[in-house]
Amino acid sequence: MDFYAQEHAADLATHERVLTAEELTTMGDPPVFKYVRASFAHSLASSWPRYRLEVPCEGGVRTFLVCRPMFFANGMAGRGTRGYVAVDCQTGRFVWLKDAWRVYYDKLEQEGTVLGMLNAKGIAHVPTLLCHGDIRQQTTQTSDFWEKENARAALKTTELNQPIRSLHPSLLSSSSTLVAPPHFETSSSRKRSRTQVEGESPGSADEDTLRRHMHYRLVVNEVALPLSHFSSGRKLVLIVIDCIKAHRDAVEKAEIMHRDVSGGNILIYPHVEQGKTKHRVRWGGLLADWEMSKSTKVEELQSPPRQPPRTGTWQFLSVAMLSGRAKAVETPDELESFLHVLLYHAVRYLRSNCPDPAEFIESYFDAYTHQGEDYTCGQRKVFTIKHGVLEYGPGMPLKFGSPLDTVFGGLLQWFKANYKVMTYQWVQEDAAKRLPPLTIPEVTAKPEGSDDSDDASDDEDPEDANLIAFATPRLQIPQLEYSLKPSPAEEQDAALLHNHAGMLGVLLQARVSKQWDSGDKVGDRVPDDYVPRFPIAPEKGPSTRTVKRRRIESTMLYKRCHSIDVPQTRRTAKSMFK
Repeated sequence: MDFYAQEHAADLATHERVLTAEELTTMGDPPVFKYVRASFAHSLASSWPRYRLEVPCEGGVRTFLVCRPMFFANGMAGRGTRGYVAVDCQTGRFVWLKDAWRVYYDKLEQEGTVLGMLNAKGIAHVPTLLCHGDIRQQTTQTSDFWEKENARAALKTTELNQPIRSLHPSLLSSSSTLVAPPHFETSSSRKRSRTQVEGESPGSADEDTLRRHMHYRLVVNEVALPLSHFSSGRKLVLIVIDCIKAHRDAVEKAEIMHRDVSGGNILIYPHVEQGKTKHRVRWGGLLADWEMSKSTKVEELQSPPRQPPRTGTWQFLSVAMLSGRAKAVETPDELESFLHVLLYHAVRYLRSNCPDPAEFIESYFDAYTHQGEDYTCGQRKVFTIKHGVLEYGPGMPLKFGSPLDTVFGGLLQWFKANYKVMTYQWVQEDAAKRLPPLTIPEVTAKPEGSDDSDDASDDEDPEDANLIAFATPRLQIPQLEYSLKPSPAEEQDAALLHNHAGMLGVLLQARVSKQWDSGDKVGDRVPDDYVPRFPIAPEKGPSTRTVKRRRIESTMLYKRCHSIDVPQTRRTAKSMFK
């Protein structure tokens, strides 16, 4: 392994440029970038053991050399994901190896299977599958113990003739995919400790279950950089454009919805691009982590759900997905997630008039509203999207002094219209469910001599008549300027978000603008000593107050392992959430 970590003269520098004749002559096939070898060398820590990992492939297994992971998820909750820069023992090439405990559903496709379908369709800007598979059928056992204990408790309660809810189907079947009765509250239903949201709508059975997980490994060819390494605002837009195109092609050509668009899943992939006369190093976008993806085919949607519909990273989920209302992930939700990713990185790393980026990021991306037992979207994100106004304070517009101002200003008007259309549809649906149909009673003749005390008396009090005559001309019902029903123009704006063309057009126009400043990336604007203002998900507190959701914890170990090769800002990229 030390041999592969040694610097090589043929390795390419990472920055974008036209390759020289000497570089074209000496570079490997495929070319190796310095940051990749440096990342592997950095992983060879003396305090970590070295492994040869096996990954299933067609016809057998393939082996890879790894040491310290470049990424690993802390804590007991989650899927224990680890990411390695690995060496393929068969070819000697550097690859990316992902080791995780995937959610194990009978009809849930493995991530590698999804990538294989995307690769077969020729979809660009997605990882290239090398091999993948479950590891020796290793599954988690917690769900088995939980099922046995709760089945015993449920039966005992039944014997005592105490009122309980009906037994969960998993207690009566051999399947252990869903293993909790509806009345049992797990960490998923409390939503205290997850950055990844994997819940159904509040109160649903799937939210209150412990899930079985399977040990799984995936290997892809591309070793990419975190999005935070973008070099300028224009490059940030370009990378996001590539990933939106990948998302569009996946939906239109492969009928697959990603369902987890986030800052951690949009990566930078430096590669050599061959032109007619020149070869150049180009930084492109790579849309990774397709493990939560789902088919958009009608027959698939009508079958029992393979995964809970609300899936993704809290900070970048759409307002609709965080509303507490059950809904499937749709194209407007995914496009909104792309917008949130763009805004997050712009506020954090680019020059702007925001006086306190850390406070803005905390209140916009990480906050939530605690309403009873439910956790819904934070108020700043709700206000921004539903009102179409981007502010760092009341009446104080957030500006970047670049084409991003046009991007955010224009797109937010579309999302505002989309939410008005969506809200109107929801109100109509709720009204139809709650209000009984209007019936007009038949008017029947009253029998002679009947006395209806509710009817107005013929001898009405003159004073009452005078009061009615006085008040009636002055009675005015105010007409609200805001109409719940969207206008035709708003419906047209909302329709622009039901496919990718509109948003891509806005971003492409910004990309070719001449108003960019190549020095607009000023470094990480979140101070190293920033202390969040709000506590993490308190168990008790005001039901309508916007408070802190669990903070993103970054465990990327890139640090300065390739700081000379990759253009760095004044501070190494890090997470503000600790």
